[in-house]
Amino acid sequence: AIADAVTAVMDTAQLSTSANFATAGVERAQLELLGFTQITDDNLASVRKAIANANANDTSLAEIDSLSELQGLVQNVVNAVEVLAAYADSQDNQVPSVATYDYAGFDVVNDDNVIAVNAALAEVDRIDADTTAKLQSVVATGVNNHLAVVQKLVDYSSALASATRSVTGNSAINSDGTLASATPEQQQIALSGLSFSANDNYTLRVGTMTLLAEAIATGDGAGLLAALKASAGYSDAPFTLALSNDSSTLLLDWKDWGSVADLATLRTEQPTLDDLSQAGLQIAARANQGATATNAYAVLSEIEGLASTVTVDSANVTDTLNSLTTEVNAGIASQTSALSA
Repeated sequence: AIADAVTAVMDTAQLSTSANFATAGVERAQLELLGFTQITDDNLASVRKAIANANANDTSLAEIDSLSELQGLVQNVVNAVEVLAAYADSQDNQVPSVATYDYAGFDVVNDDNVIAVNAALAEVDRIDADTTAKLQSVVATGVNNHLAVVQKLVDYSSALASATRSVTGNSAINSDGTLASATPEQQQIALSGLSFSANDNYTLRVGTMTLLAEAIATGDGAGLLAALKASAGYSDAPFTLALSNDSSTLLLDWKDWGSVADLATLRTEQPTLDDLSQAGLQIAARANQGATATNAYAVLSEIEGLASTVTVDSANVTDTLNSLTTEVNAGIASQTSALSA
């Protein structure tokens, strides 16, 4: 029987890493014959998967050709679930790594999404994360949250609408010292055709000026206008905001005469530094020194230039993050260059 158990372990080691480990591989009773009392119905699939993964790149079975190596492998699986449960209990405990999730049987967790998955884990109690069965939903939530935050960045990169100039500001001064035109600039953003949702957040960007419309009360132009006027920076903005008589257009009227270089854009909710972190854009493998409060404007400006309309899913998230990484690092480099000039 022990010989059969050893053979079953070796056969498991040669299974494809994409096998269905819920049913394929060494049996619990066979592992118990070899002295592994920590095996449960809950972690058996993870143990089988770890055995197969240990030999994924080696057909000689060198990674698990001794009882001590197999014991170490099984202990890693048992420890991984405990590390995850402990982190759910308190974030002062060891922070789970990609390897932790891998040993627990969750190969969907990677360097890009592990921060988001850990954030989801931190939101549940230990009792909801102490078995691989319970962790399934936690990990799925984290992976979906990661896709959602990457989608948030993508959505922001493409303006909902851009302004046109209805009155062009003029900074010219006549030879007699009078203004060539004292009429201030007016820009307008067409709102017709746009769909707003109550409680959603929107962003108005004009050069370095940013107004955040947070949790608009009504899903229409009036709700947008009220929220933009309630933004912390509105009183310091160089323009005032109003709606056209038919509420189809957002009007930006400059307070003073002169030319204006930038056109306003209306966007979805502005990403935060935490969003960049949750998306995986702050990890060492991607971020060039990292986005900070100092370079956030430059980073977001580069992201705005991406103008992507992709719908993010598990198949394209890596390519999407690669594109975003290029923009983030360009923004960081731009700010660094400006500060050193």
